[in-house]
Amino acid sequence: MKALNDDYSIRVTLLANSGIIVVYKDHKLLIDGTPGEIHGYFSGLSEEVLHDLLAGNKPLFRDINILLYTHCHHDHFSPEVTGALVEGHRVNHLMMPDKDSKPFVKLRDSIALSNTGLWLLDIPLGIRAGYEPDGIRIQAFRTRHAGEMYKDTEHYCFLVHLGSKVLLITGDSDYDPEYFRTMLEDIPIYAVFINPLFLNRREGRTAIVESIRPEKVIVCHIPFEGTPGTNLRRVAARDSVKHRDMLPEIILLQDELQEIVL
Repeated sequence: MKALNDDYSIRVTLLANSGIIVVYKDHKLLIDGTPGEIHGYFSGLSEEVLHDLLAGNKPLFRDINILLYTHCHHDHFSPEVTGALVEGHRVNHLMMPDKDSKPFVKLRDSIALSNTGLWLLDIPLGIRAGYEPDGIRIQAFRTRHAGEMYKDTEHYCFLVHLGSKVLLITGDSDYDPEYFRTMLEDIPIYAVFINPLFLNRREGRTAIVESIRPEKVIVCHIPFEGTPGTNLRRVAARDSVKHRDMLPEIILLQDELQEIVL
């Protein structure tokens, strides 16, 4: 007999890059959902999607409960777009890193003058903190950003509990299998959201198989078709086939407004 919570599906829609809207019952979460365009490498929000997001012209973009940001890099986070959402009373809560968001003084001032609940993350490595904005259970834990050049970036992963299913949002986390094993040892993961490099690196695949142990692997942070100067789209497609026998089901989330149901 199914648990009552299993009667509700989870809809995930890609905006661009790692930016997704997660819809569950009457809850909407916008995660890393205001990416700016970095020409020749990543895809930002199109003019149409940006307009609809800010204006709330379509049902998908209305009644957003919470904004979550794994980190404050431009390809995940725009202080200007975030500020416009806050000032337009478009969101109830905002959760983002504390230290790396301090330079965005105008945004933080706007939040202070609004009714938006602000959750500034300042969590030591190895600690998992819990929050319940609008009754949505979210746990956050700090990780290192992948790549030596980003070692000082303040970065967090999120565990989003929706009914009986838990989504793990990894952003641009590094791939340390031992660390993920420690942080997730008591939590069954239904779906993990990763970038193509997490899938491409051996330690990333080890972390998936041995530490995260999800039922589904969702690969995002993939440039849109025709983005010049990058082969990440080709790499993601190749690796999803190459490693499909050793990994759980792999889904590529790679096209604007592509929707999947979990």
